Order: sequence, then structure tokens, then C-alpha cells
Amino acid sequence: MGKNRLEAFSDGVIAIIITIMVLEMKVPHGETV
Repeated sequence: MGKNRLEAFSDGVIAIIITIMVLEMKVPHGETV
């Protein structure tokens, strides 16, 4: 793969990981962090 394709692939993977991490965060109800 070329450098541009590798950068686009890694950017996509990082974006997916961040999205999953944000969706997995649960808001604590009445608890201190």
C-alpha cells in the first residue's frame, strides 16, 4: 500500500476505535467519579 492509503487506513481505524470508546462510556447515576 502507498503512504497515502496507509494513512487513510490508520485514520479510519483510529476513528472507529474512538467512536466505540465514546459509545461504551456510561454516565454514572448518583456516583462520584
